[in-house]
Amino acid sequence: MPEGIVVAPPLPGGAAIGWAVGLAVVSTGCYATSAVLQEREAARPGPEGAARLLRLLRRPMWWVAVTATVVAAGLHVAALALGPLSTVQPLGVLTLVFALPLGARWAGRVVSRREWGAAGLVVIGLIALLIVVPQRAPPVVVGLPTVVATAAVLGGAAAGLFGLAVVLPERVVAVGQAAGAAICFGLASGMARLALTGAAPFRSGPWSRCWARRQAWRWPSSPTAVADWVRHW
Repeated sequence: MPEGIVVAPPLPGGAAIGWAVGLAVVSTGCYATSAVLQEREAARPGPEGAARLLRLLRRPMWWVAVTATVVAAGLHVAALALGPLSTVQPLGVLTLVFALPLGARWAGRVVSRREWGAAGLVVIGLIALLIVVPQRAPPVVVGLPTVVATAAVLGGAAAGLFGLAVVLPERVVAVGQAAGAAICFGLASGMARLALTGAAPFRSGPWSRCWARRQAWRWPSSPTAVADWVRHW
């Protein structure tokens, strides 16, 4: 095979995909918890600028939120190692669904019917997307320059959105920033998937050892298999 070619490996079986979905859902719950805690802490009245940042760093709940983010990222990476990107990544929208009741509870209010309706539409859209998106496909050959160019274009688009957020009207600033963050999240997930599946750019050094070890794993598909798997490792 030519140097620098990325080959998408065969997608995993049903048991691995089930684990991937479970890990991804738990990850979104951790992300939702982190987002609600960070918003709550950042919204507290106090000084602005660097003084606000220093105040946040002294808040225990801020560090709980940071820990939840780290755990969520780890679970998301683990899910990407087990399941296809087309299944794992869309599940990220469940963060919105989980954050809705969490935020309302900590704010001491009741979720309105309109909000629940919006959350329901998000879930319906997610289910429809997962049904339409193929979960299995033949290996795809992609040139390394294409991977680099794609990363550059998406990175530039995210930077542009963050830059536009400075001059956008106040009501749409959050939309621009969220779109930029979503591009960064998707790009990071795509690169993580390439690395975790042993694609060509990552088949050297420590990545090759990680990939060889992952190839030897047999992911459990039942409670008994889970117990055996834990004892083995």
